[in-house]
Amino acid sequence: MTVEEPPIAVEPDTWHRAKHNPWARPVVEAVGPWLESRGARYGSCGVVDAAGTREIAWVIDRGPDSGPRRRRRVVLFRALEGDKTRWEVVLREERAPWDLDDFCDWLHAKTGLALDLPGWPGPVHHYNSLSRRCTFDEIAAAAEGLLSVGLAYRRRPLTECGC
Repeated sequence: MTVEEPPIAVEPDTWHRAKHNPWARPVVEAVGPWLESRGARYGSCGVVDAAGTREIAWVIDRGPDSGPRRRRRVVLFRALEGDKTRWEVVLREERAPWDLDDFCDWLHAKTGLALDLPGWPGPVHHYNSLSRRCTFDEIAAAAEGLLSVGLAYRRRPLTECGC
């Protein structure tokens, strides 16, 4: 996998729901303005427990729910040398046809991995108990697989999404 963008410096926190998940705050502070500058409206953010380092972050930018501008943009970040104030983009998919529940379901079904969402509200919280330590390569491979299979599995109604 290649880095699509240069490292992102920390900027003031402007990202939706950041105050509700302090574990994700360093990610939010770094990537929120970057995504907003590219037209993001609001989204979800969290950190994957990669070998206990919490070095992988994901953001799902949820655009308008209908119309020509509808989108689901998924961006996967990695902390630079473990520095939670600097992140690099390792995967980005525009107009992605899935949401947070889709991502959780696919990761667990295909790899046994789970997103680390401490204190995050909603039905995705139960994935915490299924988490296991994993490597960045495992997460990257899972993300690449997600792009290839799209929605080839059950979706929950968007109203049940914890994001």
